[in-house]
Amino acid sequence: MFNNKLSMKNSLYLVLFSLVFLFVSCEQETMTRDLTDADQFERIYTPTPVTSLNSWAGYDLLVLSSGNEIFSWKPSALRKGSKMLVRYEALFGVENETYAGKSDAALLSVKTADEEGVDTLLTLSHSNIDKIASSAGIGADQIGTLSWKVRAYCGMDSSLSNPTGYFKVLRPATTAGIKSLNLNVPVPYYIDKENKVHYITIK
Repeated sequence: MFNNKLSMKNSLYLVLFSLVFLFVSCEQETMTRDLTDADQFERIYTPTPVTSLNSWAGYDLLVLSSGNEIFSWKPSALRKGSKMLVRYEALFGVENETYAGKSDAALLSVKTADEEGVDTLLTLSHSNIDKIASSAGIGADQIGTLSWKVRAYCGMDSSLSNPTGYFKVLRPATTAGIKSLNLNVPVPYYIDKENKVHYITIK
């Protein structure tokens, strides 16, 4: 008799628990989860291409050593009132690189802009630039030309900068540092800080 009462009591608790669970579940299912104000979120659109590169864009010569260089550009123009967050990447290639339609793996390098891509500049060490120049086939004591573009992106949508930047790179064979550089002579050369002469070739 006692077992029957206990069994009935347990069954009653089970039924009550099921009803409560069902009620809560129904309440959750019928909750309004969508925002009533659709304007709270801005629709994502393809960022406007960057229209101006502010540095290392006009075939200036970069003599590699142990410093850093800053590649900068004008921000992508946003629609009036837009608060869309645009990020940037700098794409590097050979002088006659065709960037459109190329995968990142087919380029010399792709670097995310400073501040996790939000900034409109990229700080790049000379050692990184040296690796890019080496990938382009620029040898020791040789001057070669690299190109670069900026990719603006938001989500999956992206655009390439209208202009392409170009800069020349000299990769010194010595780590002693350059004391004097003479390019305006029939055979360009530099003298390092150990007074050794290095003749330069143009790629």
